Amino acid sequence: MIHKMQDENGRETEIRQDIEDIARSYFQKIFRTEERGRSEHLLSGIEKCITEKDNFQLTESYTKEDIRAATFEMGSTKASGEDGLPALFYQKCWHIVGDAVTKFCLHKLNEGQDFQQVNATHIVLIPKVANPVNMKQFQTN
Repeated sequence: MIHKMQDENGRETEIRQDIEDIARSYFQKIFRTEERGRSEHLLSGIEKCITEKDNFQLTESYTKEDIRAATFEMGSTKASGEDGLPALFYQKCWHIVGDAVTKFCLHKLNEGQDFQQVNATHIVLIPKVANPVNMKQFQTN
């Protein structure tokens, strides 16, 4: 349980809403994407070597077989997904969940459906020190 927290200026608070705001602000800041300048010039000196055949293969729509292959190539217990289930669950229960997983993935990958839901995540704060009071004193996993 986090009982108090310091903001970026070192001001401490014990108010739950303020602690939540400090954590939210911290993660919004470290995960923010910044607009970058144009980068086309970076590739200007590189000779194009992709053939028409290669380009066709690279731009083809994903298939059911692609989704299944990707699922079964994952490390079975390397990391659990947002739902808390490791790849092993999907591999062992593919005969039950495979159609739903495939439909979801193909919708996202081939039809450009919104990824907002997929990008949601849960962050676990692991204290690096006893009684941490600021966000830098947590390891995030």
